[in-house]
Amino acid sequence: MSSRSCVEAHQPHTAPAALRRPAIERSLDDALRATTTGMVLLRGPRGTGRRTAVTLWTRRLVRDGTAVVRVELRESESIDGEMLAAAVRAGLMFMTGEPAAPAPARGWTPKDIATVLDARETVLVVDRLGPASEAALSFLDRVARPLRRSRVVALTAMPLRGPDSSTAAPVELNPRDLSVSAYEAKTAAASLGVPLSDSQADLLVTATAGWPAMVYPALDELRRTSPADAAVPDELVAAAAAAHRAAFLRDALPDEALAVLVEASLSHRFTWHELEATGLLSTVPEVFLDRLVDAGVVLEDPAGEDLAVEPHLRRALLGYAHVHDVGLRRAS
Repeated sequence: MSSRSCVEAHQPHTAPAALRRPAIERSLDDALRATTTGMVLLRGPRGTGRRTAVTLWTRRLVRDGTAVVRVELRESESIDGEMLAAAVRAGLMFMTGEPAAPAPARGWTPKDIATVLDARETVLVVDRLGPASEAALSFLDRVARPLRRSRVVALTAMPLRGPDSSTAAPVELNPRDLSVSAYEAKTAAASLGVPLSDSQADLLVTATAGWPAMVYPALDELRRTSPADAAVPDELVAAAAAAHRAAFLRDALPDEALAVLVEASLSHRFTWHELEATGLLSTVPEVFLDRLVDAGVVLEDPAGEDLAVEPHLRRALLGYAHVHDVGLRRAS
């Protein structure tokens, strides 16, 4: 398998101005200025808006003269450090138009990559680090530690594990950090000519967990179905939020996984044993539960065995379940 078949290096694509995420961009700017870490993790599952936020941020960096290399992985592929190093070299060639230096006989080490990045004060963005690419995430961690003038930004659904994460932990933005606020939703709506009230913006982000993959399609529908600059009925906002919440959840998760998440959402706190007793876990892969924790969908209590579905998503799941009659056996 060639590295090009599973790894692509390129410059960010254009994203609509209505999707700007200034709070996240400020967090990324702060991380660039930090001296305690060389890496920022945007950790969350698909739909949390990681790619759009980072794309808009890196486009601004490029306009301001910062060198940016973006490496895009196939989330389903297993990528190791050697493959990732080759992709970074390809990205540097794309950016500079110059041939990359030949790889040392021992192969490119994390320190080699860090030296090349620092020489150009480069921001390296690695996108779609899936569960099969844990080795690549660990490699990136080792790249980031010696950096002095450059930074690594990794978009992933899994945490950084192992002894390398024991010191100088990376800055991490989780699903709650990435969620759209009511203010952002109202601002985006206004840019589309949809005058949402404060209460309607709050209704929209509550019903959709603030996930951009649900929020922005709902806003686009409101733009298409509402008279320009006219007041939008609350019922229309609620209907658009519910429709795009359902569309996203059904597209993102199989019915079995949705049933597990809805069941878990029926209680503020639960244990795996209680969830297992429902019999639903037999319908999903064993690694499914670990992936929920890794992605920040399920939160662990560090002081005990209790778990909880991320509160914003829990509300959205319960709203979906009430409309579609999914897994409400314990609702009463």
